[in-house]
Amino acid sequence: MRAFAVFLFTIPLLAGALSDPRPAGKPPANEGFALVELFTSEGCSSCPPADRLLDRLGKEFAHQPVYLLSYHVDYWDHLGWKDAYSDPAFTKRQREYAASLHAQSVYTPQVVVNGRTELVGSNEKGVRAALRQYLGTPAPAELEMEGRLTDDRRVKLTYRTRGQQPARLLLAFARREVQTRVGRGENGGKTLLHRNVVGKLVPLRLSGEGTGEAVVPLPAGFAPADWELIAFLQHPETGAVLAGKRVVVP
Repeated sequence: MRAFAVFLFTIPLLAGALSDPRPAGKPPANEGFALVELFTSEGCSSCPPADRLLDRLGKEFAHQPVYLLSYHVDYWDHLGWKDAYSDPAFTKRQREYAASLHAQSVYTPQVVVNGRTELVGSNEKGVRAALRQYLGTPAPAELEMEGRLTDDRRVKLTYRTRGQQPARLLLAFARREVQTRVGRGENGGKTLLHRNVVGKLVPLRLSGEGTGEAVVPLPAGFAPADWELIAFLQHPETGAVLAGKRVVVP
């Protein structure tokens, strides 16, 4: 079975409200969660509705275990507008999902939820149904992570995992909000809003006991108020996401 690769790089989703299916009080450590990965491009005229949906979900689920990541692919870049946030590594990640999910092709906008469900990124009804499903299903693994900023523009991390194995641990640095005035291409003349644009995705090492520590350099321009750190466990072959965590750094 094809391995689901890990990479490191840097770069300069109206349906009715979804009720929280979890009981009141402190949730269990392995509560349900949803990692929503949007593959998008500023050169794609069908993508802005998906970008706006992701923005709405970010505001609606800011205090729930719904984690949003926006990857800008590069295969639109030769059609009139070079997306400044695009990277071939994003396209590679999308193609790996296509293989693991047996999709016939890659496209934008595309959403993958928990590495297991793929659908058109602007399909709000479908995306919300996937969120409802995964929030109501206990996670197959547990992830705990704490971070602290250091004086030399790095973040020191301590983490622990339990549950399903094998797994790889990834940490995404995502800029909370970006606006771009597009000059050419299918979206020429429009100002586009992007939510949680990934700028850096870092693989972290796990010991045999599921614990670890790491010190990771921060992306250029990082400020705690403007960026979100999202960690998740992913099966190295199937691509299924096993646990997720929003990492708060003081």
